[in-house]
Amino acid sequence: MDRSRQIIPFQASAITANNDFEVSKSMNIVGRLPNRIFTLVPSTTVAILNSLPDPPADCALVFLCRKFYTSFSMYLEESSLFTTKDDSASLRVHCCRVYTTDHRLHATDAVPRQLCWLRLPRVLELRGSDAGSWFVITSRGLYSWGANSGQSLGTGARDIWVAPARVHLPGHGLEVLDVVPYDRATFINTNDGWFGCGAELVDLLGPDAVTAPQHLPNPRDYTRFHVGQGMIFAWTPDQLLAAGLNNNGTCGVGSNAVKVTPLTPVDLPPAVAGGVDRVVIASWATFFLAGRRCFVTGDNEYGQLGIRERRAVVPRELPFPVDDVACHQGLTIFCTDAGLRGCGVNTHGQLIPHAALTPADPRVWEVHVPTLVETPFPPTAIAVYWTALFIRDSDGMWHGRGKSGVVPGVPSSGWGQVEWDDVQALGPATAEVEGQGRGQT
Repeated sequence: MDRSRQIIPFQASAITANNDFEVSKSMNIVGRLPNRIFTLVPSTTVAILNSLPDPPADCALVFLCRKFYTSFSMYLEESSLFTTKDDSASLRVHCCRVYTTDHRLHATDAVPRQLCWLRLPRVLELRGSDAGSWFVITSRGLYSWGANSGQSLGTGARDIWVAPARVHLPGHGLEVLDVVPYDRATFINTNDGWFGCGAELVDLLGPDAVTAPQHLPNPRDYTRFHVGQGMIFAWTPDQLLAAGLNNNGTCGVGSNAVKVTPLTPVDLPPAVAGGVDRVVIASWATFFLAGRRCFVTGDNEYGQLGIRERRAVVPRELPFPVDDVACHQGLTIFCTDAGLRGCGVNTHGQLIPHAALTPADPRVWEVHVPTLVETPFPPTAIAVYWTALFIRDSDGMWHGRGKSGVVPGVPSSGWGQVEWDDVQALGPATAEVEGQGRGQT
């Protein structure tokens, strides 16, 4: 063994696999280490993996599983880390095993935030939703656990939080290829097409959708899905389909019905129908982005769609190119090649400062025509909250304008520097701005 290479000192917590999750003791490892570390306890490997602040590229971790075969070598930086949206727990996949800090999975009263081995078959893929629902594709089938308020785990459990369990798919010889989880719906792609489960899919698939995954109609046709605010959008190679809640025409299928079922083609021009890149859903307004063309439908009470009509049940195309869009409760920002264009609520001057308007100007309250938003620099990203607008500069610092005090740093007028953690806590809609040469100065 070559001892000439400098290995950085570090500390690691040794976690045993006794009773799956019991935390054993802590140990300090200081000084030089061998180039390869062997252990019969996978959690020790991950404790080392999780502790190195700057791991050497040539230090490989190899461990022996309980069946005493050597798992494949893996460099430290090749492990995958997942964190729940509320940062309540994290999961790490390493050498086909899953480790988690979620104390609800501990068999004993273990120390919170310690990485513990979740005993499952050989892990192939891990997927998670913003709500904290987790799906693992393993060598022996599909498993799920976590948040279950939308009954989307596919195990038939009714509790709001569920321990790991096998997901049973109807049929024989099914191979799970991918899982797309949302808060209240999950889509499972197999070699026999797509299945779905969850409370959001009951109208589409029947009441059994909360008990076990059900085959979608025409299951081999779909390429991807998007779910939000009670709506389901499904892509096929040549069209976009919609189902679910249709308040003020948000599904865009040309209907005033409160609900749309089954999956129905969105009323877009034929040349666009198969080329929709993204669907943005916000506050009973829906935006369809196809290249740089943007179509809008739904509620337009505050002018957030950027059109004259009070609502649109058939998607309407905006007259300017759009790179991205962010909308939150009646306030919309379009990212364009000319800069940021905004429309919707302006009660706190988040779009147009009130000092630039007379009290009788209707734009003090609402801006119905997308208007260029003046910014002190070309922004690289935006975050939209209904009472404030936030922009990021080229150095990564955030600035806000709108309701004073909505987060610390927003002044009574003009722009003020704010902390991203404060902005993120509001739950804003976000978008990246393509290029840094745009925007008003």
